[in-house]
Amino acid sequence: MHYLWQLIRFFFITSIIFFPLIGEAKQRLNNPILDLLINHDVSIIGEQLYYNLQQQRWIDAEVLLQHYQQLPRHEVLLVYYAKAQLALAESHFSLAEFYYQQQLKQKADFIPAQIGLIYLYFYQQDYIKAKNQLKKLSETDNLSKSINNKVAYYQAKLSPYFYSSRFYQLGFIYNDNINLASDYQEQIVSDIPFAKVTRKGGRAKGSVGISHFFSLYQPYIINRIHSVSIYFHAQYMDYLSYRDNNYVNFYTQFNYQYQYSHYQFKLSPFYEIKVRDKQHEYQSIGLNSSLFIPLLRKHAINISGNYKNIKYRDNLMNLNTKELSAIVTLKYNLNKNSLLLSQINYQENRKKNNLLNHHQYGIKIGVSSQLPLQWHIDLSLRYRINYFNNYNPLLKKKRKDNEITLSAVVKKQVPIFWGFYPVTELRYTRNLSNVAWLYSYQQQEVIFKLEKQF
Repeated sequence: MHYLWQLIRFFFITSIIFFPLIGEAKQRLNNPILDLLINHDVSIIGEQLYYNLQQQRWIDAEVLLQHYQQLPRHEVLLVYYAKAQLALAESHFSLAEFYYQQQLKQKADFIPAQIGLIYLYFYQQDYIKAKNQLKKLSETDNLSKSINNKVAYYQAKLSPYFYSSRFYQLGFIYNDNINLASDYQEQIVSDIPFAKVTRKGGRAKGSVGISHFFSLYQPYIINRIHSVSIYFHAQYMDYLSYRDNNYVNFYTQFNYQYQYSHYQFKLSPFYEIKVRDKQHEYQSIGLNSSLFIPLLRKHAINISGNYKNIKYRDNLMNLNTKELSAIVTLKYNLNKNSLLLSQINYQENRKKNNLLNHHQYGIKIGVSSQLPLQWHIDLSLRYRINYFNNYNPLLKKKRKDNEITLSAVVKKQVPIFWGFYPVTELRYTRNLSNVAWLYSYQQQEVIFKLEKQF
């Protein structure tokens, strides 16, 4: 009996140790990759290696590569191509570039290596190298339709980095409160004999308007790290039934950008002039700076600081302003079609008339999403608080404003005629002030725009 018990124990322990190994061995033998390796057919293994690389099955591709390169009569080009793709998948960019170059030494017109290099340079944002490599590929004879499509795709992506772009927008606007009137009901302030004093807010005036907007952007890449650009825009706004608000605006900005990896720092001095009633209303100079930092795979943060010095014409010189602001923007990719944006900002305004000095806190949230049938929508909510620093003896208080703005922008991403894209924007603004009869207001705007870039 004791012998039988020892025998049962032996078989039980043996089954625990070896049965999982047998099962795993069966599973390995049933794996088509391992079945393929056992056959030692170099051409079939090569085909499967290329297929797994295209499907981004990196583990299977690595196993196949290790076996394939040991076989006689293997293709050296395929080995280099596989090593380049695997290095790229593991973010070993210099190693990937080396293996792509090795392929081109073997065969100068090897198209997969050329496309791989173009993709690599784009990912590294080395647009000069990408442009040169793309030029070599485009000069190759008898390219297939799919390769020509890729060439056209990358040429379109390169264009904003090397060539000037112009933008024109024609807008049709309806604004139901262009003069920001409170429309506050009449109130009796004092009712002493022979001296009745009342106050009443202004009446809101609506108007239809037409706007013209033109911009020009010219970039110049010095090298992979440094680039400069010039931006200019001009805008004309014509309110047909409220000409007092008509204006022309000119804006010029010079940009310097420093880029390291995916981090970007930008410094932008600018000049602006606004003309109203055939004379300039104000002119301003300033400096914008921003730092873009990618955080995780789906997150990015942008930190910007801006300074602006605004000088009005002589009869408005009390409005002369020095403005300092800081903005932090966090972007989160919900998926490949949607982007979530959240923003906080602080702004300080110092005017010559110090009763108008104020500082502002703001927050903004928004979502940008791709819709079916090539439509795109942007929704945003902005909330701002303005604290006026000094006691106003005329108002008998320190002024405080709360402003809420809701906006929706819908754009068709294919042109409807002559290269123009239609855009519709709805915007609602509500300002609540503790000096309600003078500064509280609500405003609704409907804007239809036709845009064209050329």
